[in-house]
Amino acid sequence: DISASGVFIETTDAFHPGQELALCFTLTESNEMLPFKINGQVTRVYSDGIGVRYENVTDYQRAIISALLEKLE
Repeated sequence: DISASGVFIETTDAFHPGQELALCFTLTESNEMLPFKINGQVTRVYSDGIGVRYENVTDYQRAIISALLEKLE
């Protein structure tokens, strides 16, 4: 599950609220693989995963996330 402000990640690994993460996604654009990195912070911990809020998002990163969300709609 992905949104403009964060992402839910299914995992059984142990995390705690406030933990900082470096997220790396691979996006495809016109048959080209584009790596996309963004920092995040764990905001919620569930039995089946974690909720992560993006941190220090640049305008460039925000534009990429918005484009990705438009494709998913």
